Amino acid sequence: MRNALTAFDTGGFCVQFVDLDEAFTEGDSLEEALFNAAEVLTLTLDGRLAEGQDVPEPSHDVAGAHYITPDAKTQGVSGDMTN
Repeated sequence: MRNALTAFDTGGFCVQFVDLDEAFTEGDSLEEALFNAAEVLTLTLDGRLAEGQDVPEPSHDVAGAHYITPDAKTQGVSGDMTN
């Protein structure tokens, strides 16, 4: 999934997933924010799958975005749902 990464003027970073409005997090450092983003993505996708909600395809060509992947278990489940 792609995300928008914003640096705060006072320090730290905010991460918002462009395809999942409910998925966002922050961290004091870039590394912490990206680590937290992977956890949030996993929890968001797990919740959507458990509730039978759609999981959108990731957006492409988002300027300044980072690719974030959920944990391996969630990747396997969401991959099964698209076949």
